[in-house]
Amino acid sequence: MTDAPTTGTAEEAAKTDEAGALARRLLFLQEQEKAIDEEKQSIGRRLAAIQTTKAHDYGGVTVEVHAGRRTLDAKRFEQAYPLSAATAAYYVPKPQPLSKLQQLIPGGVPDECTKTGQPWVTASVTEAGHE
Repeated sequence: MTDAPTTGTAEEAAKTDEAGALARRLLFLQEQEKAIDEEKQSIGRRLAAIQTTKAHDYGGVTVEVHAGRRTLDAKRFEQAYPLSAATAAYYVPKPQPLSKLQQLIPGGVPDECTKTGQPWVTASVTEAGHE
């Protein structure tokens, strides 16, 4: 029965070795993922700077440039539409999405009260029938 502790220890050692190898592989993959994400962002920014049209075919690869997301610049909006002291004392302001504010404010939200995010780019294989 001296084999039982040795076998248990060997199994534990094997599991520890496997766990260590898996942990190192996971770390490697996370580092690769970060490098790939950074390269994708760099390529996307470059394509967005080069390509002026929304969609273009490059030898079987369709590249689409999407405009950045337009959002409310809360500080500028508060400066443009300040709460009066009486209103602020009675009502608690609740943030609204830009789409809702566009409907509530006559003439819509002024452009100086909005900000636009970075454009983003997607690439896909062009369908054979649309070449």
